Amino acid sequence: MDTFIDFGLKHGRKVLILVAALVHVAFMVLVTIKLPSAASAAREAAEVFKMVDVDEFVPPPPPPPPKVREPDPPPERIVAVAVQSATASEIVETERIVVEVDEPPPVAEIRREVVVESAPAEEAIVYVPQHKISRIPAIPARRVLERIEYPELAAKQGVEAVVYLELYIDKNGRIRDAVVLKDPGFGFAQAALKALEGIVCEPAAANGENVAVRFRYPVRFTLKR
Repeated sequence: MDTFIDFGLKHGRKVLILVAALVHVAFMVLVTIKLPSAASAAREAAEVFKMVDVDEFVPPPPPPPPKVREPDPPPERIVAVAVQSATASEIVETERIVVEVDEPPPVAEIRREVVVESAPAEEAIVYVPQHKISRIPAIPARRVLERIEYPELAAKQGVEAVVYLELYIDKNGRIRDAVVLKDPGFGFAQAALKALEGIVCEPAAANGENVAVRFRYPVRFTLKR
């Protein structure tokens, strides 16, 4: 017993160091064994928490559909209408025909029977073209001009014109029909046809004989200066 005590007193410091080392080693072994278990437990807890979190996740509601913008209505079209002046603003001369731009001419072709004389049923009048006659019909121009009544509107506006007619003249010199070829408007064509009513002229001739002819004839309207 004394020997053990003497040994402890003599070697007590070394024994304490040895005991401390053994305790340290035991602690390290214990920590090494416990750490994987703790890490595994923490990982399992994390996994469980993650699974619970996914199951309880509620997806957000879908976004509202985009608003569809209705196209703007087309702009209202406004058509401007030009107002024509009551007076003649321009006179255009084409082939010596006066055209008043403010008033549209009436129907281009006006047929009017000047003298109503029915030919016998057995007689059909054949009108020879103007370029096939040797003598043109002699129309009493002075008498025609004396019978002309100048259109009132044209006279007020100072408009002059020429009306071109195609006369159907039989071999006796009577004007059977008249067609307006160029009408400048303002009533000039009607005035020209009226002036030729009842006019008898010297008939046309071809090869020395009187023939019926289609003859172009101008009627000029001129104001006195």
